[in-house]
Order: sequence, then structure tokens, then C-alpha cells
Amino acid sequence: MQVRIYAVRTEYGWHSGITVDWRIDVRYWLAGEGSLPRGSKLVVLHQQLPIQVGIAVLEHFMPSEAMERWGEQGWVRYFADILSPCVEEFEEEAKRRLMQEHLAVAIIEAPYSEPTSKLFVMEEQKPMYRVAEQSVAYATTQWDANSSGLPASFLGEGVSQAGVWSALHADAYRIAYGIRGRLLLDEELIQFLRDAGAEHLIASRYSLIQWGWLHGWVELRAGMSFTRRDDGGKLPTASRISPLKRVMRSLYKASVTICCGRCGSSEGLSSSTCSTCHSLQCWTCTQCLNVGRCRSCAILIAGKLYRGDDSAAALISNREEQLEKWGLAPAQLEASRQALDYIDRVRARNQFAGLSEMNTSGRRSTVQGTRGNLRKGAFLLWAVTGAGKTEMIFPLVEDTLLHGGRVLIATPRRDVVLELKPRIEKAFPAQKVVTLYGGSPERWRHGDITIATTHQLIRFEEAFELAIIDELDAFPYHNDPMLQRTGERACTPGGVFVYLSATPPEAMQQDVRRGKLSHARVPVRFHRHPLPIPIRITMPSVAQCLSAHGLPALLLACMNHSVRRGAQLFVFLSRIRQVDPLVRLLRERIPGVHIDGTSAADESRGDKVIQFRERNIRVLVTTTILERGVTVPMSDVFILDADDRLFDAASLVQMAGRAGRSKDDPAGLVVFGSQQWNRSQRSAVRQIRDMNRIAARKGYLLPGADRRQRIG
Repeated sequence: MQVRIYAVRTEYGWHSGITVDWRIDVRYWLAGEGSLPRGSKLVVLHQQLPIQVGIAVLEHFMPSEAMERWGEQGWVRYFADILSPCVEEFEEEAKRRLMQEHLAVAIIEAPYSEPTSKLFVMEEQKPMYRVAEQSVAYATTQWDANSSGLPASFLGEGVSQAGVWSALHADAYRIAYGIRGRLLLDEELIQFLRDAGAEHLIASRYSLIQWGWLHGWVELRAGMSFTRRDDGGKLPTASRISPLKRVMRSLYKASVTICCGRCGSSEGLSSSTCSTCHSLQCWTCTQCLNVGRCRSCAILIAGKLYRGDDSAAALISNREEQLEKWGLAPAQLEASRQALDYIDRVRARNQFAGLSEMNTSGRRSTVQGTRGNLRKGAFLLWAVTGAGKTEMIFPLVEDTLLHGGRVLIATPRRDVVLELKPRIEKAFPAQKVVTLYGGSPERWRHGDITIATTHQLIRFEEAFELAIIDELDAFPYHNDPMLQRTGERACTPGGVFVYLSATPPEAMQQDVRRGKLSHARVPVRFHRHPLPIPIRITMPSVAQCLSAHGLPALLLACMNHSVRRGAQLFVFLSRIRQVDPLVRLLRERIPGVHIDGTSAADESRGDKVIQFRERNIRVLVTTTILERGVTVPMSDVFILDADDRLFDAASLVQMAGRAGRSKDDPAGLVVFGSQQWNRSQRSAVRQIRDMNRIAARKGYLLPGADRRQRIG
């Protein structure tokens, strides 16, 4: 993406700017709309620059009193010096075009001001400007009157300049409103406009986003961001230009950290010569390549329009009535109440912070400035598997909507997104619910409630007042810094994250123990029966069983018992290659029962899961691919090679959580089959026992439920 840089003189001094359509900047700064213009002089560098260079120059713009006296030669020398260290890695021809002898500037002055430059002056008192003797009108490009409702030419017959700019202002605002909370590449902005039925705006999108940038509705960024270790010191304000080149060069050669401007990754970056920006080292991010190519010279457009604070106007019902209408069990009700109380505290704290941002004249600072000082909140709903986490978030979603906010529900898997949508739509029929996943037809839609896979959060920034992250300990969100960064970025300043997990990461558990993370525990399922506690069967490894073509008698006895009582059987293995051999062995040992297997390598996995839920398959041999998100009403769980290093405590708890989820069969069987009793197994059993004890102590279990099954 090519841009131009400029300097503008306002009543507050000299400032720098970047533009994708400098005619828009001339209009914004120098044309008075019934009042004095915002600026008095604009100095635009004629040569276009790659956006990463333009932004680098802006970061080190140094205003000087001498600028008031500069003519064309002074400004050319200044831009040449400030550009010099930024283009050292460019191809020779591109570098030559940006040398001082080839640079040119346009100095444009407001209608009311006295010309101070000899070569570039305003001609006549018109709201349209000409540079030197050329007939170059600084107005926006032509619009299609038939498709946009705007005049075919800004100077068309019977069309006033005020009307044209009013229409441009309106369309720029519509685009900014449509991409609010989004972070898009240029090609994604085009896709958005097409999906929104605004193809007629594509040709003029740069004019519109530039108008939005000038008003603070959008931000323009380069695809890569560069941070330097010794950027902390401010550059000196020098009246002489000669030292500037040395200062700039030393700064630019300082230690540089490069990271993707979209996903924040500093790893997985590759560089190559670029025919677009003519750089010998144009960086590309491979971490987020699956959602579009982000390069150094790519432009990122961030929507920065925010809703106003509607909390004062929100008609919020009595808190207890708000909770009770959802029909939650006692443990669910208490957890939702604690989460709502926390959200109220965050909201009150940030309202106070906003009030403290009043300036000395009693006026509030800019929205962006105020929001930048607001703190995000984080709350953990630590709920056992099958506790009904979806139902628990309903009061939180309702509360955010009543306060005029938007809600995100992020989950690792597409199938969970599709499963959640009808449940959310049924709970909130008056709200617009959109689902985002790879290939989603609603990718560019805005909703009051957004249900998305975690990878889709790459395209969002400060979009949601409530961000609910489901299964944060699951692949791919767990141990992926990129997804964690983009997930955190999706929440607005002053918003709240609610994390849902049955097995939070150890670091998060430590924060809970140290009092650093607010949380609520839900130690019991919605049916209020204790969790099934795993039993251990000492047995050879699966590999040994397959080699000997036999299974332990005790294991087969337990499996046959489960089949006779009418249960479905999950049989979990640690290795994909063992699935099919074990299926064949089980078919021999348990005849007359439909037994099948599936794994991540099975293209028919989805169909087999459906058949398993419909009881057409009674025994399903699988891997950890089904440790989450699959609920079968009456099921028992057998985890073989439970001592395998691939099974950590969290995986064992999740797999054990497939059993006992139905109120008609709350005491399902869970078996850990292994040669050794290792730390992960002991930890998993301890976590399950602890939750049962907490549930019993708080009175969450049904009367007599603890007698039906040992609590621990």
C-alpha cells in the first residue's frame, strides 16, 4: 500500500499526517465549513511511500519553529533527511527516487491566509485548490450516481460542494460503523463492502477511510509493527537539519523487534524482496497466513467507532428476578450471581475512571483517550464437566445486552459454534446472533451476540463488552500465544472476559489460589449428583494386548457389564494407529455389539459420532479428539494406557467427564486402565474428589445423592 506523508500547521503548531488520498486532507484541514479552517498550511510530499515507511517517518516527526520560514527547498531537505535511514533496505531504483534531488513537495495554504511560499499558492478564494499553474482540483473521485445516490461529479450542475462533502461524510461514517471493532486488510474491506451491498463504494474506499481516519473513526496501520529498544528517549527539536540524519540513522539501526500488526506474532515471520513496496526485506506473517496474507506493506484498517454508554438508559430488572427466570440449579445460580457482581464492580470502577478523565475546563477528553485508561476485567467460571456452563452465561449475556453492549462467545471448534447457535437464538429471540468460522456465510455481519471459533478473533479489535472464552484449556487456544493475544484484543477497554473451563491451566489455578483472579466454582452437575470417581484396572499396555491378541478378563467383564446395562462405551486410546486393531479385537471378544472406531484421521468422524449418539454404535474406540463436546446420555468411559504421557490430568478429567452426565444415569462408570498409577491419574482423581466434597459441603447435592455413590 502506497501512502503520502505531510505536515500541517494548526493553531497548536506543526503536526504530521499520513494519507491514502491527500485531496481529502486538503479539504479537511484547509476548507472552512462555515468557520475558520482547522489549519493554515499543508505541506505534502509528492512521492508516494510504502505504508510501513510512512508510519516510521511519522513516529519521528520533529516540529521546529524554523518550519514557519521554510519554503520548498527547506521542506525537501527535511523530508530527505528523515526518509534517508528508512529506505536503506530498498532496491536501488526505489532508493534513488527518494533522494533529495528527486523529491518534490506541494505547499498549500488556506483561503484566509497570506501566501508565504513563492511557488505554491492558492488561486482565488474558492473551496477548491490548484497547485501552481496546473488544473489539479483537490476533491474526491467521482461517484456513481445511480448506485450511491451521490452526484456523478463533485462539480456537477446544481450540486453544491457542501452537499457533496456531507454525502462523503455520511458514507465514510457508514463504513466506519460497519467495521467497528474489526481489524481488516484492504482485500477484506472489499469483501465486507460487497457483502454489505456497497460495491459502489469500493472504488472510493481510500477517500472514505481517509476521511474516517481524520475524524478518528478508523486507524490506519502497516501489516508489520516495528518496536525499537531505545525508542524511549525523545528526539531533540532541532532548528538545523544536518544533525537530524545522524539521529534518525542511529535510531533506525537500533535493535528492532518486528511483529505482525494483526496477530501480534514475532515468530514465524519470513522476509523476501517485494515488487509492491520495492523493499529487499518485506516481511510476511506465517502464523496467521490461513486467514489472509499480512505483509509489511499491507494496510490494516481498524474500526474505532464505539457505542455510547447506554447504561444509564438501560432498564435493568431486579437482579434476583433476572437470575431466577433462567431456571438454574443452586450451584449454577450462585456462580452466575458472583459473575454478575464482578461485572458490576468492573463497570462501576471504569465509570469512576471515566469521570476522573475530565479536563480542567470540565469537558471529557476524547473517547479514545478515555477508553485507553479503562481496565479490562477477567473472571473464571470453574465448572465441572456437564455443569451446564452454557445456561450459566445466559444472565451475563442478558446483562451486557441491557447495558447496550455486544457479546462474544468464542470456542475452539466449529461444531460447537453450530451447536450453540440454536440454543442462543432460543434464549435471546429478539437479538441478532451471528456465527463465524472458516467459510461462514456471516463472516462480515455484525450481531448483538457473536459466536465464533477462536481463529476468527484475528479480525477483531476492541469489539465486545463481554468476551466469553469457552474451553480455554483446549486446542487450539491452549498454548497458542497468538490466539490468546487476539482473544484479549477482542474485548473493549473496560470490558470483561469470562473464562469457562472444567480444567483451567495450572497458571490460572495458581492465580485463583493467590487471589489474583476472581472466580466461581461450580462443583456439581445440573442434576446435582456427585461426579463418577474413576476406578483403576492394572493391565498391560494396549500395544502388548494387541501383540498378544488378548485383553484382561477384568476389563472385558467391566465392558460386558456396561453393555448389558444398556450403556454406550467410550474407549479412549493415546495412539491413532491402535484404533483399528483394537476395534477388530473387541469385535471378537464382545460379539453381537456394533463396535467402531474414529480419530482425527477419519474423514467419517462426524457421521460416526452421530451414529454413536443415536445408539447405532454401542462401543466407540477413539482418541482425545472426542474428550470434549460430545454428550451421550447413558455412557461409560474406559481410558486405556491412562499412564501414557499424552494423557495429562486435564485430559483424564475431560474424558472421565463423558460419564454420568444424564440425570437418568448420573453414576456412570469410569475406568483407568494402566500398568502404573502415575501423577496425572492421581491428580485427576483428586480434582474429581475435591469437587464432590465442595458440592457436599455447600449443600448442592440432592438429598441421598451422596449415598448412591461414594463422594470421596
